[in-house]
Order: sequence, then structure tokens, then C-alpha cells
Amino acid sequence: METVAIGVGGNIGDASRQVITAISRVCTELEMVEFKASSLYCTTPVGPVKQGDFVNAVCVGLTPYSPEDVLKKLQQIEKEMGRVREVHWGPRTIDLDILLLGSISIEREHLVIPHPEMHRRGFVLVPLAEVFSDWIHPRLGRSVLQLLREWETSSESKEAVSLLDPESIEP
Repeated sequence: METVAIGVGGNIGDASRQVITAISRVCTELEMVEFKASSLYCTTPVGPVKQGDFVNAVCVGLTPYSPEDVLKKLQQIEKEMGRVREVHWGPRTIDLDILLLGSISIEREHLVIPHPEMHRRGFVLVPLAEVFSDWIHPRLGRSVLQLLREWETSSESKEAVSLLDPESIEP
């Protein structure tokens, strides 16, 4: 069993509901134990495409699956939840990214772990620090909390990340 952290986000339709549903499915499909999910965060989009704000979260737990199997399961969940890949960095119903898998470091054409941009993304670092702040990035040698502090003081911290009011989420 390895600790896996999955970034979850979306900005089409009822994004809060989509993220909550995706977190539940990820936990079930990856047979996660010792599961934790962050709060939901409202974040401004990163990249050149004009679009609405995202709802983001992170879930962490132990899984028995290999990196390739985790990727396949996440892509199946995205497909079943209506994810269409039309525009790079464009709007999406749901986006599921493997952020980390234990201390594994993989660089393949279709799979890079840890996520290559996670240390530059507040929408990843803020919720990840909430649920797994002590994890050490195997390539950078710094904890999530250290990476978050570096991001907060860098010129790269352009996107806004704010805690979503739980009362604004419809049951």
C-alpha cells in the first residue's frame, strides 16, 4: 500500500457537487484506507484560457494500486463524469491528477509523478497542506508546507485560493 494524493477540480456545472462526487468515487475506486479529504477551495484559473473560477480539493489515502492502474481508474472516473478534453487548460466538469504516490518518482510520456507543476500551484498546495503537509517531494527535497510557503512569497503566486464557504454548497 502506498500513500496517494489526488488533486480534484472542476468549473463546469455544479462544480462543488462534481468535486464532492469525484472525491467519493476516487476513494471507492482506489480502495483507499486512512482516507482524508481537504476542504473545498475556490480558485482563479491558471493559463491563457478565459473561464470561470474552479472548485478544488485534494484527497489522500493508502491504495494498493500501481501508478498505471491509478491513472487508468482516474481517467475512467473523469470519462464517466463527462470530462471532455477539447481545450488545453480549458473548462472541465472534473479534473483528477495524481499529485504524489509515496516517494515514487516517475517520468514517462503519459505519466509524471510527482505532478510536475504541483509546487507552482496554490490550488494544489493549499488543500494538500491541509491534509498532508509533512510529505517530502522526492525531487525537490522539501515538504508540502515548505513548498506552500515558497509559493506564497514567489512571483508565481498569481492565482487566488480561498476557502469555499460550506454553506454555499447545496446538499
